[in-house]
Amino acid sequence: EEVHKMRTDIAEKLHNEVNDALGNINILSEMALLKADEEPEKAREFVEQIQDKSSATLTAMEDMLWAITPGNDSMEMATARMQEFLQGINNRSEVQVEMVIDERLRNIRFDMQWRYEAFMLFKESINGVLQAGVKTCKVHVGYDRPELTFILQFPNKGCDMQQLNNYFQGRKLAARLEGLHARLHVVVHKTNAEIECFIPSMLK
Repeated sequence: EEVHKMRTDIAEKLHNEVNDALGNINILSEMALLKADEEPEKAREFVEQIQDKSSATLTAMEDMLWAITPGNDSMEMATARMQEFLQGINNRSEVQVEMVIDERLRNIRFDMQWRYEAFMLFKESINGVLQAGVKTCKVHVGYDRPELTFILQFPNKGCDMQQLNNYFQGRKLAARLEGLHARLHVVVHKTNAEIECFIPSMLK
């Protein structure tokens, strides 16, 4: 019953997110049609926004559907999903992200809802670093009982540290951290920087 409730909660989030996205896409498409003849450049901007929102919604759907699939109820599958996400980044851009995983994680079973939220925090942390201009990054995913840890290491060169700090102090990420009771630190050294994230675990 508890697992069923978790799956239902995640599915409800998916339903709400898709509804919101479709509502936004519908409004943007109407505005694009209105501007198509007299302001084609403005219409193009609306179409690009539709494309971005559509892509983001599809990704959110894939993540949530993955999370509620019973066959993915293990940390081994979660770390495989992380690697798949990073491989996609490496394949479609000049960015190179390498991940090292603590082997102990593969045999530990975490709460499904927690596992989904932790994965989303992982993705958002990687995206924040890349948006700041980082081209190479090494990610350590470990388990220091009772916490799951993400440590992102990258060179300072080419990184907009102000943008990085703004991203990691933003409302969206703060809400994700609060939901997981997690802690996040940005540590800056002379030639490199680290993002350290500590997430209290919820074991099954």
